Amino acid sequence: MKAMEAYQRRWRRRYPSWREVLYVIECLGYRKVAKARPADASPPTQAELAFAATARKALESVSPQLPV
Repeated sequence: MKAMEAYQRRWRRRYPSWREVLYVIECLGYRKVAKARPADASPPTQAELAFAATARKALESVSPQLPV
């Protein structure tokens, strides 16, 4: 957050673009280390399925009129 605030002050950009955000992240040292793979390459785990079911139930109990 401090790096983004410094970038915004330096370049007088209140709302930086995603490209600028990614540039700041790269300057902080983040690098892509794993090969890219499609999001649907592996099936969801049992824990992920259980979490999704819990989230659906919670959403239905809060606002049953919204489709999930």
